[in-house]
Amino acid sequence: MARYGKWINLIGKVFGGVLIAYPGIQAAEDAIRVNDAASFPPSLLYRYTGWSPTTNSWQAPQAGLSVASIAGGIIVMKLFSWLSKRF
Repeated sequence: MARYGKWINLIGKVFGGVLIAYPGIQAAEDAIRVNDAASFPPSLLYRYTGWSPTTNSWQAPQAGLSVASIAGGIIVMKLFSWLSKRF
């Protein structure tokens, strides 16, 4: 019987990594949309922390989304790691 655990683990790492990186992907899309590379760092800071240096304000819902994205990525990685040990 073939063991698929390493592939399950790899898939989990990829999915979890994408979940963790998703706020960064959104920041890159924002910078591409406005066609200004200098807007990437403030957008990245906003997407991961909820604080906008341009308006000097903090958005709790955005911070919650980034925490959920990071926690979700870690949970997916752990779940797939657990599953990989069973197959």
